[in-house]
Amino acid sequence: MKTVTLVRKIGTAYGTFGTLMINGAFWADTLEEPWKDNQRSVSCIPAGRYICKLQTRPSNGKQAYYVQDVPGRTGILIHRGNTIDDIEGCILLGTGHGIIKNKWAVINSMVTVETFVSHMRGEDFELEIVDQGTPGYTPAQTKDCDDCKANAAVKLLTELVRGA
Repeated sequence: MKTVTLVRKIGTAYGTFGTLMINGAFWADTLEEPWKDNQRSVSCIPAGRYICKLQTRPSNGKQAYYVQDVPGRTGILIHRGNTIDDIEGCILLGTGHGIIKNKWAVINSMVTVETFVSHMRGEDFELEIVDQGTPGYTPAQTKDCDDCKANAAVKLLTELVRGA
């Protein structure tokens, strides 16, 4: 069984930002809810190891990977979306971080998730989630998202998450 690693790099009030690695190589950027003690619908899930299985979502008929056996939680998915408004504890994938409608986001999510599902060939995999950053840390630039410094903030976030 393949192991996919989600490395959480930055935890903020605006989301938890990280990278998804396959075979030790960068594969996608991630966005999750902020850490709020694993509360349902408002928190990212605890770091750990989980089995993921491809299933069809009843809500829209699309395929998504379900993260199995999360303590105290159900319905955790790896799916498409852009901001934390699109999730309730799930994991979003994209090809970069940005700002959409004045909210931190992952971009190109739909294509990234479709490519990920295809790449995994529908096979189950182990998801290892690692907290590498500092939960609750908010870069100073975050407060400037609504003004002309937004591009600098996105660049800084990308550099921090990807380690550039």
